[in-house]
Amino acid sequence: MKRTLRSNSSNNNVNENNLNKEQKQQFDKLKGMAKQYEGKSDAEILKDLSKAVEKGKKDGSLTNEKIDNIASTIAPMLNNEQKAKLQKLMGVIKK
Repeated sequence: MKRTLRSNSSNNNVNENNLNKEQKQQFDKLKGMAKQYEGKSDAEILKDLSKAVEKGKKDGSLTNEKIDNIASTIAPMLNNEQKAKLQKLMGVIKK
């Protein structure tokens, strides 16, 4: 089976008991977002992401600095293949 961001179970090792209240809220929000995209193709996910990025850039809530911060937060949880995809994606959405 090809490993993807969604199917890489070896990265699902967050111990929720070690999270503070704010981290727990963020973690719960991320879990909800991940569940929303279960079963969707990469193309569908990228389409939704593109819309969100465009909206964020228009309303000023998303900057290239924030994009870099998101990538640096996510990167440690990814394998090398996923990191390469993330870097490619970051280059596309920062344009």
